[in-house]
Amino acid sequence: MRARQPPIPYDCPSCKKRPINAKATTVFVRGLVLWIKMGEKTSIGCVGCVRASVFRETGLSLLIGWFSPFALVINPFMILLGALQGTFLGKNSGAARRYLQDRGFPTGVEGDLNRTAYALAVALMAGEWTDEAASRGWREAVMVKRENLSIERMNAVVEIGQNLIPTFESSDFEWYVVMSKELGHPLHIAQAAHRILTAEQRATLNSFLSAILAKLEFPARRREAFAAVQSAVL
Repeated sequence: MRARQPPIPYDCPSCKKRPINAKATTVFVRGLVLWIKMGEKTSIGCVGCVRASVFRETGLSLLIGWFSPFALVINPFMILLGALQGTFLGKNSGAARRYLQDRGFPTGVEGDLNRTAYALAVALMAGEWTDEAASRGWREAVMVKRENLSIERMNAVVEIGQNLIPTFESSDFEWYVVMSKELGHPLHIAQAAHRILTAEQRATLNSFLSAILAKLEFPARRREAFAAVQSAVL
């Protein structure tokens, strides 16, 4: 029988009164005269705030989701789906926890050190949170990511990680590389790590980042980012 996990140690980002215990992804439709725009919006928080977010997004589809022939066909189904999703939404802490973990945030459970190490290493190496990255076209972004996260650099990080963190897994690290654009801002992850990880875990994480910085070459501004993140961790 699976052990019961502790509550997620973050407040709802909307009301800031209750802990995060729910997640929902809502599909929306926007009519664009000759075509339609469909997308998804993910919300996490307490049940009440996530439900309100679902209904709000569904309401927008109800108001502005009709202005194309295609939207007239698809939108009724999306509105019904959103209404049902919001009505029957309940606590799903497991999904909310996985969402946070996939973005590199510790959640007060086993494996936090590993996930935080993977995420911070990838985020700081890839630099996809920087202003420069935001201005790149998709082709340039792919080339820069390939350079920043080359096989040689990834292998060096895996070697460092396995020397400092006995449970460091190369396959898990590579998964965070694939998901790099979804990661949280490294400074926000570091601040969460400072609050949630133990002193011993924070020291190990700091040593891991220091070893990466010593082993690999980075531009001056990225080295400054490493220093800011390490300071926030400790």
